[in-house]
Amino acid sequence: MEHDALPEPSAPARAPDAGPSCPAPETAATRQAFLYLQASVVGTLANFVSRFAWSELVGFEAGVLLATYTGMVIVFLLSYRRAFGVRRPDAAMCLRFALVAHVGMAVVWVVSVAALRVAESLVVLLPGWPVPPDVGTGMGGAAGGMGA
Repeated sequence: MEHDALPEPSAPARAPDAGPSCPAPETAATRQAFLYLQASVVGTLANFVSRFAWSELVGFEAGVLLATYTGMVIVFLLSYRRAFGVRRPDAAMCLRFALVAHVGMAVVWVVSVAALRVAESLVVLLPGWPVPPDVGTGMGGAAGGMGA
């Protein structure tokens, strides 16, 4: 006796008024992107927290750069094996990662220093706000003397 197999449905059955189906099947690319996002969040938090410590040690501008390197190294170490499944990164992979990360670092540094300069110039306009003695003298103010 032969049994006829039921044909596989081409799409999941749903109620007529249920709207479009939302969940997409998990793919390798989706998983890879999610794991990279996790590594990026951890690296961003490390960047943010270390920026305060670095700025105390070396000043604001250099602290921004060193904190960015801290986050960059953490993201790379967490992502190359976990997200991309690479046992040992090769030189080309490291170079690509470093180039992209350095472009981002340049943007972050310019924006951070510009925001600091704007904040320093606005502090003198606030009545009763304590003004560091070197604001307006070109010595860097809150930047720890690292400025122009």
